[in-house]
Amino acid sequence: MAVLLVFGGMFAAGQTARANTTTLGSTGLFMAPSADVTSPGGLRLAYHLVGRESTLSFNLGMVPGLELNAAALLSNYADRETAVVGAKVRLLAETRSQPALALGGDVWLDRGGDLYLVVSKAIPQINGRLHLGLRAGQDQGLFAGFSYLLNPVTFSTRASWTPRTVIMVDLDRDMLNAGVRLDLTRNLWVDAGLANLQYPIVGAGLQTSF
Repeated sequence: MAVLLVFGGMFAAGQTARANTTTLGSTGLFMAPSADVTSPGGLRLAYHLVGRESTLSFNLGMVPGLELNAAALLSNYADRETAVVGAKVRLLAETRSQPALALGGDVWLDRGGDLYLVVSKAIPQINGRLHLGLRAGQDQGLFAGFSYLLNPVTFSTRASWTPRTVIMVDLDRDMLNAGVRLDLTRNLWVDAGLANLQYPIVGAGLQTSF
């Protein structure tokens, strides 16, 4: 007999993708941040390998509508090793007719920082979500992303098991990235794709709360 596993309301049919973290630790796609923020007390830890460089990141939900993030960039080239810290605050919550709006910023230890404004809006008819943003500062310019929830329900049978799968595409800092995010459980996810459609991106993350 097939066993259907529904993790609370999170896997209800038609729901859009749950937000996890970028390579720099903020909630978002591969590299482009979204207007989502981590709930108070939420903690996410992640590791990503992008080509020959890797990042260790964390994300912490503070008060409602505010998250902090940080990441260490590790490289085969010593002069490219650095770290970044950032924060994001939600200005508007998403509703049926209104997109979410957030203001964030990142500061690099070896160079300047930037501020960004981002909007995110679900498109429930196709289980998708659109993200558009603008950066000002060190990495100024537009960024965008789209996520598509391939299978809203995660299920298991005696013969097979299907994790919730999100297809992601984003454009940020002149890099076009594409791939998938698999929610293996409510607390564990993995990423796989191509950075700038050339270099492999692989990563894994764990979320918990305190």
